[in-house]
Amino acid sequence: MSSSGQLVAGEQPELSPFKSDGCSLFPDETYYGCCFLHDFAYWKGGVKADKDRADAALRDCVSEVTGKPELGALMYFGVQAGGGPQFPTTYRWGYGWRWPHRLGFAPLAAEELAQVAAMTSRFCSALNLESATSEVAVDGGGKITVNQARQICPL
Repeated sequence: MSSSGQLVAGEQPELSPFKSDGCSLFPDETYYGCCFLHDFAYWKGGVKADKDRADAALRDCVSEVTGKPELGALMYFGVQAGGGPQFPTTYRWGYGWRWPHRLGFAPLAAEELAQVAAMTSRFCSALNLESATSEVAVDGGGKITVNQARQICPL
């Protein structure tokens, strides 16, 4: 594979099922759903503009949920600095692909997009709406809002 993140001819990428660790190295608190959506974007990876949009969405969501734009900005700068694809961390850009499959930013190939669609469909079909709270249970105890779930899955 080239350092740009492009696949080597004949390489068969394998996407791991989506998992979120919440806010990674930051407390989850009331903005867990923001981090969950951010993780979903990071899981599949892609081009730098996609990462920048995901990081900005995290900043905006945390700022809105907490009423503390400085907290959103802090998290934004953290993921901009530490969330790149070049290191073998569990929170890197494109973490759903085994490392070092993607060492850089690159568009997803057709085979990769098909895997993302299939894994997303499986993930969405397993979601459970908690009618008492109108929240969606995810990742063994975490909860996101219905609106956040709709950003990933048509409910």
